[in-house]
Amino acid sequence: VQRSCHLKHAAATMQAAARAHQYLDYKTYVQVPLCISHVCAEGTILRLDAYSIVDEGGETCCLPRHSYVERTLVAEEGHEVRGDLHVTLAECEKLCDLTGACRS
Repeated sequence: VQRSCHLKHAAATMQAAARAHQYLDYKTYVQVPLCISHVCAEGTILRLDAYSIVDEGGETCCLPRHSYVERTLVAEEGHEVRGDLHVTLAECEKLCDLTGACRS
């Protein structure tokens, strides 16, 4: 299993068009906004609407900092702002958080 991290400048959404890669099983990770107000209750069933997270009661909430949601590869990723090989998912998320131009 190859583990690589490709930070992109485009802000991916859950509604963005998907595409398949010809050879590899790439994924896109949608960057969830930093928590400003209502933190989602632990164990709550959530769904992602564009950039907002909605709990099962229909109330908008947010996850703690450094949160990403996996989805299929988006068709328009934007340009790469950084790439690293042999990193874990957690390391890749941290790299994105520390790279100002990273949006997905």
